[in-house]
Amino acid sequence: MAFSFEGGEKVGKIVHILLSFFLSPLIIFNSALLKKKLPHVSWLYYFLFFFFLCNILQWQLTFFLNNPWRYLEKVLAVANYRKIEVKDIAYADLINKHAHNNSLDPCLVASVIAQESAFQSQAISPTGAKGLMQIIPGTWKMLWEKGYVDKKYIYQRALEPEANIAVGSKYLKILINKYQGNIVLALAAYNAGHGNVDKYHGVPPFTETRLYVKSVAQNWSQMRVDFPYGKLIAHPFLQTNYRYFFFLNCSIWLILFFWLYRTRSLFYRF
Repeated sequence: MAFSFEGGEKVGKIVHILLSFFLSPLIIFNSALLKKKLPHVSWLYYFLFFFFLCNILQWQLTFFLNNPWRYLEKVLAVANYRKIEVKDIAYADLINKHAHNNSLDPCLVASVIAQESAFQSQAISPTGAKGLMQIIPGTWKMLWEKGYVDKKYIYQRALEPEANIAVGSKYLKILINKYQGNIVLALAAYNAGHGNVDKYHGVPPFTETRLYVKSVAQNWSQMRVDFPYGKLIAHPFLQTNYRYFFFLNCSIWLILFFWLYRTRSLFYRF
């Protein structure tokens, strides 16, 4: 019986601590609202622990959701071993042909085209990138001079759909090989240059590049009829309910500032 009593006492203490922890924001808010002294200084300690824990979790969750590279790497790896031809989109035959020639998933090539030019063959960027896959002159000429692409695909044909898809597909394949099948790094290099990927040892901290990788991955998941879009999102529950946690954290900050304003000092009421 002594053992049972001691065990029950420990459980009771744990329950008491947990209840105090979760009720502390309400107690602090009530103290500030009524301008009354806290029942005990321990309520402040519980609340401060709750406050710091919420902020740490907020930071970690934000970092995880904004930097899903390892998760996307595992998802996009499907494109390396299970390839599906595209249908009912512009230039489908050319995409399938040159993706096959370079052992690429046609859906991945189409996803890059969708993000780069929205299938506009005459697109030219302010930096001089041209065509469906938005290849810059220097990259095109390098691939041509080193013999990576057929000599008939001269730079002057950059706005021709077949030439552009042929050269762009080859360049994408070279990047995937360079990063040992890591499509996330290959896409980041396609957008920001492999020099920046090597410099930062991963996806560069450029907003444009990070949005680019996520957008291509989203395009890819929507084109893959065998791949549910929901699987692209790391931990759908966190993604869906993140905003509620953000509002909770903001509320905790407001309670703290409200209590400090009403009591003037952390120690005034003690």
